[in-house]
Amino acid sequence: ISVLWRPYPDTVQTTSNNGCLASPLYFPEQVNLFFIENGSLKFSVNRTYESPQVFGLFAPIPANGIVSIDTLLRRAQEGEIWMGVFAEPNIASPGLVAVLPADNNPRDRDLIQRQMPEQTEIHRLEDFSDDPTQDPPRYTIVFELGNGAVRLQTLGETEFTPVPVGSAQPWLFIGYHVESGNNRIDAEFLNLLVQGQ
Repeated sequence: ISVLWRPYPDTVQTTSNNGCLASPLYFPEQVNLFFIENGSLKFSVNRTYESPQVFGLFAPIPANGIVSIDTLLRRAQEGEIWMGVFAEPNIASPGLVAVLPADNNPRDRDLIQRQMPEQTEIHRLEDFSDDPTQDPPRYTIVFELGNGAVRLQTLGETEFTPVPVGSAQPWLFIGYHVESGNNRIDAEFLNLLVQGQ
């Protein structure tokens, strides 16, 4: 995993090879992990948590431009997929997160936009799907950065609200949020495209 990526939370113990994070990347109790396979960053979670937590990776991105990333989602019956842009490599900093929430049907689910760090829901797009016939279904998220703010690009006829980031060095986040209790998530991130302006 590239030297650009930083694990979140930063208390995660990692190993490296010439500065790059080793794959697989183990998270607490070596139960959760990210690993590279065929150019995709994959993860699988099937365990019980005592409290809500967020796990993932941060990477620096240009302050102006477009960032696009695909998610192949096999399961998210409990827990959520998070992709976002933050002012710092910390979910407690200002930013925006696009959420694919828990749902028993991976083919059609809502896309929720939350302003961080308060996690205030500012928009919800119902039955968001790129191609529900694909197996597993693919969801493409596109962030537009500029003028110290970030927003999801217009999807169809839906306008998404820009959210201030207030940072000359924004950070992309990809990962997941687990709830108290049992969580089952199986997904992969791929086709990351970063275009600076």
